Amino acid sequence: MTVIVTARAVVAADVMSAPTVSIAPAASAAAAWSLMMQTGLRHLVVATDDGCVGVVDDRTVFAEWPMGPLALRRHTVRDLVRPRTVCVRPDTDLRIVARAMVDDSVDAVPVVTDSGRLVGIVTGSDIARAVACYGIQLEEET
Repeated sequence: MTVIVTARAVVAADVMSAPTVSIAPAASAAAAWSLMMQTGLRHLVVATDDGCVGVVDDRTVFAEWPMGPLALRRHTVRDLVRPRTVCVRPDTDLRIVARAMVDDSVDAVPVVTDSGRLVGIVTGSDIARAVACYGIQLEEET
């Protein structure tokens, strides 16, 4: 019996975390922190019924803490999201996902369908796990 193995690029859908934990833009920073503590997650996708607004991470929420506990209640998650968030499709090559993360200095990218429906999130940890599972290859010109 002959088994033929073909190689293909690792894509976002192969490594993304799904389903995602999302939070509404109008939620308070305190609600985001509480949800992160309950779930053990470092990233929450900020989303509405219409689609992805962005990502908020634990460092951004925690940065509000020096202003006091009331600041966490006064600021909404929308206040903490970057003005522009890159999203990728499930079939996006993982190298492109990683490049987007490096170029935007972020460690998480939402994964959305062509219609904008949120289906997952790729984090730096997901990429590290993919390298541990699939390895990497250096392409050399001959």
